[in-house]
Amino acid sequence: MPEIVTVHGFRVYPYGRMTTGFRRALQMLSAKGFGDPSCVVVVPGAMTLYHEWGHYVDRRWSQPDQEIRFSFRWFSAFYAFYRIRPRVLQPWPCHLVHLAKPATAAPTPELDAADAALTWYRVSSELFANLFEDWMRGKVRVSWDHCHPDWLDEHNLGGSAITASVDLDLLADVTVEEVRARTYDLFARGLRAPAVLPPVRDGFLGPSTATTLGRLRRALRTLAAESSRSSLEEAQDHGEQAE
Repeated sequence: MPEIVTVHGFRVYPYGRMTTGFRRALQMLSAKGFGDPSCVVVVPGAMTLYHEWGHYVDRRWSQPDQEIRFSFRWFSAFYAFYRIRPRVLQPWPCHLVHLAKPATAAPTPELDAADAALTWYRVSSELFANLFEDWMRGKVRVSWDHCHPDWLDEHNLGGSAITASVDLDLLADVTVEEVRARTYDLFARGLRAPAVLPPVRDGFLGPSTATTLGRLRRALRTLAAESSRSSLEEAQDHGEQAE
């Protein structure tokens, strides 16, 4: 079995080949203040390391609240959910032609907040990790912008709309450049978390945002409990088979 080694202040489990690029990535993380010897890194590729370390930073900055994470809160200041106006398809063959996304209406009390909350839990986390990877590389590695609502919609979730009932857009006075610049300013502080967690923007999930966040917390706790129970049962089954 490989032994844990120390590389640029990181504890590394060399499960795979430790490439020069991977070592350089660890050196870059350490130089920018993101070294953390308290956890063990399993050797991935350099770019995978940056992305997954972005998720780790998100969790670190979320303490003590691991349910409504830092990324969920932070990006709520820039984006808004809108109710989708239904798309009307034309008779064949017109519907085979690519159609633009349906227009969005202003937020309404009927906003499907439950759909929006669960979706945002994933979208905000991936956006945080993508931007951290870009920041570490010192450039955007792709032709699209991760901060753009169309990318969050089409690429991150693989669908034509965030959910069946809601869509995502920037607030009227926000640009993708601002989202990226302000998030990069956060990363420049290193692993040290901001003094306080940012609040979820008032009204982000509709008029009952606090209630919706409570429902999300309960759902995440239920999923965590079920996952732990399944893992325990699986371990017990393996133990019985070994006997």
